[in-house]
Amino acid sequence: MKNQYVGDIGDYGKYALLRSFIKANVRVGVNWYLTESDTSTDGKITGYLKKGEMRQFDPPLFDTLTGIAFHLDKSVADIRNSGILGDTVFFDEEMLFTGKPLERESQRKVWFDRSKDALSLPELIFMDPDNGLLVSGKTTRRGAEKYVLPEEVESHFRMGKNVVYYCHKGRRKEEAWKDYKDFM
Repeated sequence: MKNQYVGDIGDYGKYALLRSFIKANVRVGVNWYLTESDTSTDGKITGYLKKGEMRQFDPPLFDTLTGIAFHLDKSVADIRNSGILGDTVFFDEEMLFTGKPLERESQRKVWFDRSKDALSLPELIFMDPDNGLLVSGKTTRRGAEKYVLPEEVESHFRMGKNVVYYCHKGRRKEEAWKDYKDFM
């Protein structure tokens, strides 16, 4: 997740889902897997907020995102501070891993352990990376922070947590998307 993505159409779907869990009295924790914003045009799918057709599905969420999505300095803190996700527990420490591969891997483990500590009370953990689940298993490669690692999902399960993680089709071709879904 990048701050530049806040309010994107993906957020509307993710937060509507989380609001459904919250309404069912499920205690939710969000780990944003926050990475640095960049100069890409990713996260700019906010036209749905101007059209208004999707407002009917969750008007409070829609209105909240409309009030946030078009600010240049928007961030995940705006979602947290809006209260739209009730008493959700958030972990929003940015993933800034540097150095050699093994150093980055060690930094990530420390980061993930901090996230588990912060999200120890919720029964459902929502993991929100840029790109879904890492398929290759090469956790030391640059860019691995854009993915949830299979062992991180497993770690939450072993602690008795329910886990939901975000993944969208993105630019994958249909066959690659099918293979990826099979892996997940």
